Amino acid sequence: MKLLRVMQDQEVRRVGSTTSVKVDVRIIAATNRDLEQFVKEGKFRDDLYYRLNVVRITLPSLIDRKEDIPMLAHHFLQKCAVEGPWRYAGFCRRRLRS
Repeated sequence: MKLLRVMQDQEVRRVGSTTSVKVDVRIIAATNRDLEQFVKEGKFRDDLYYRLNVVRITLPSLIDRKEDIPMLAHHFLQKCAVEGPWRYAGFCRRRLRS
């Protein structure tokens, strides 16, 4: 597996090249699957799992933290308004409750 090889050897070989180039990379991976269970079932490579599972951050689903939705919606709409041609003045309180 090429990703695992890059993580272990810290080098890549460009397509068509005969020489390798040293790299210093950090991998950030996310999934909604239980990879630990997949490893036990043989559906995910254990060596890759242990290479990726150095720092684990578990976030509950938004359905379990509905109080965060207004803050997140405000943040992303404000960001879109700055980057795009839209104007954003805020949310209607009635819409936030529904």
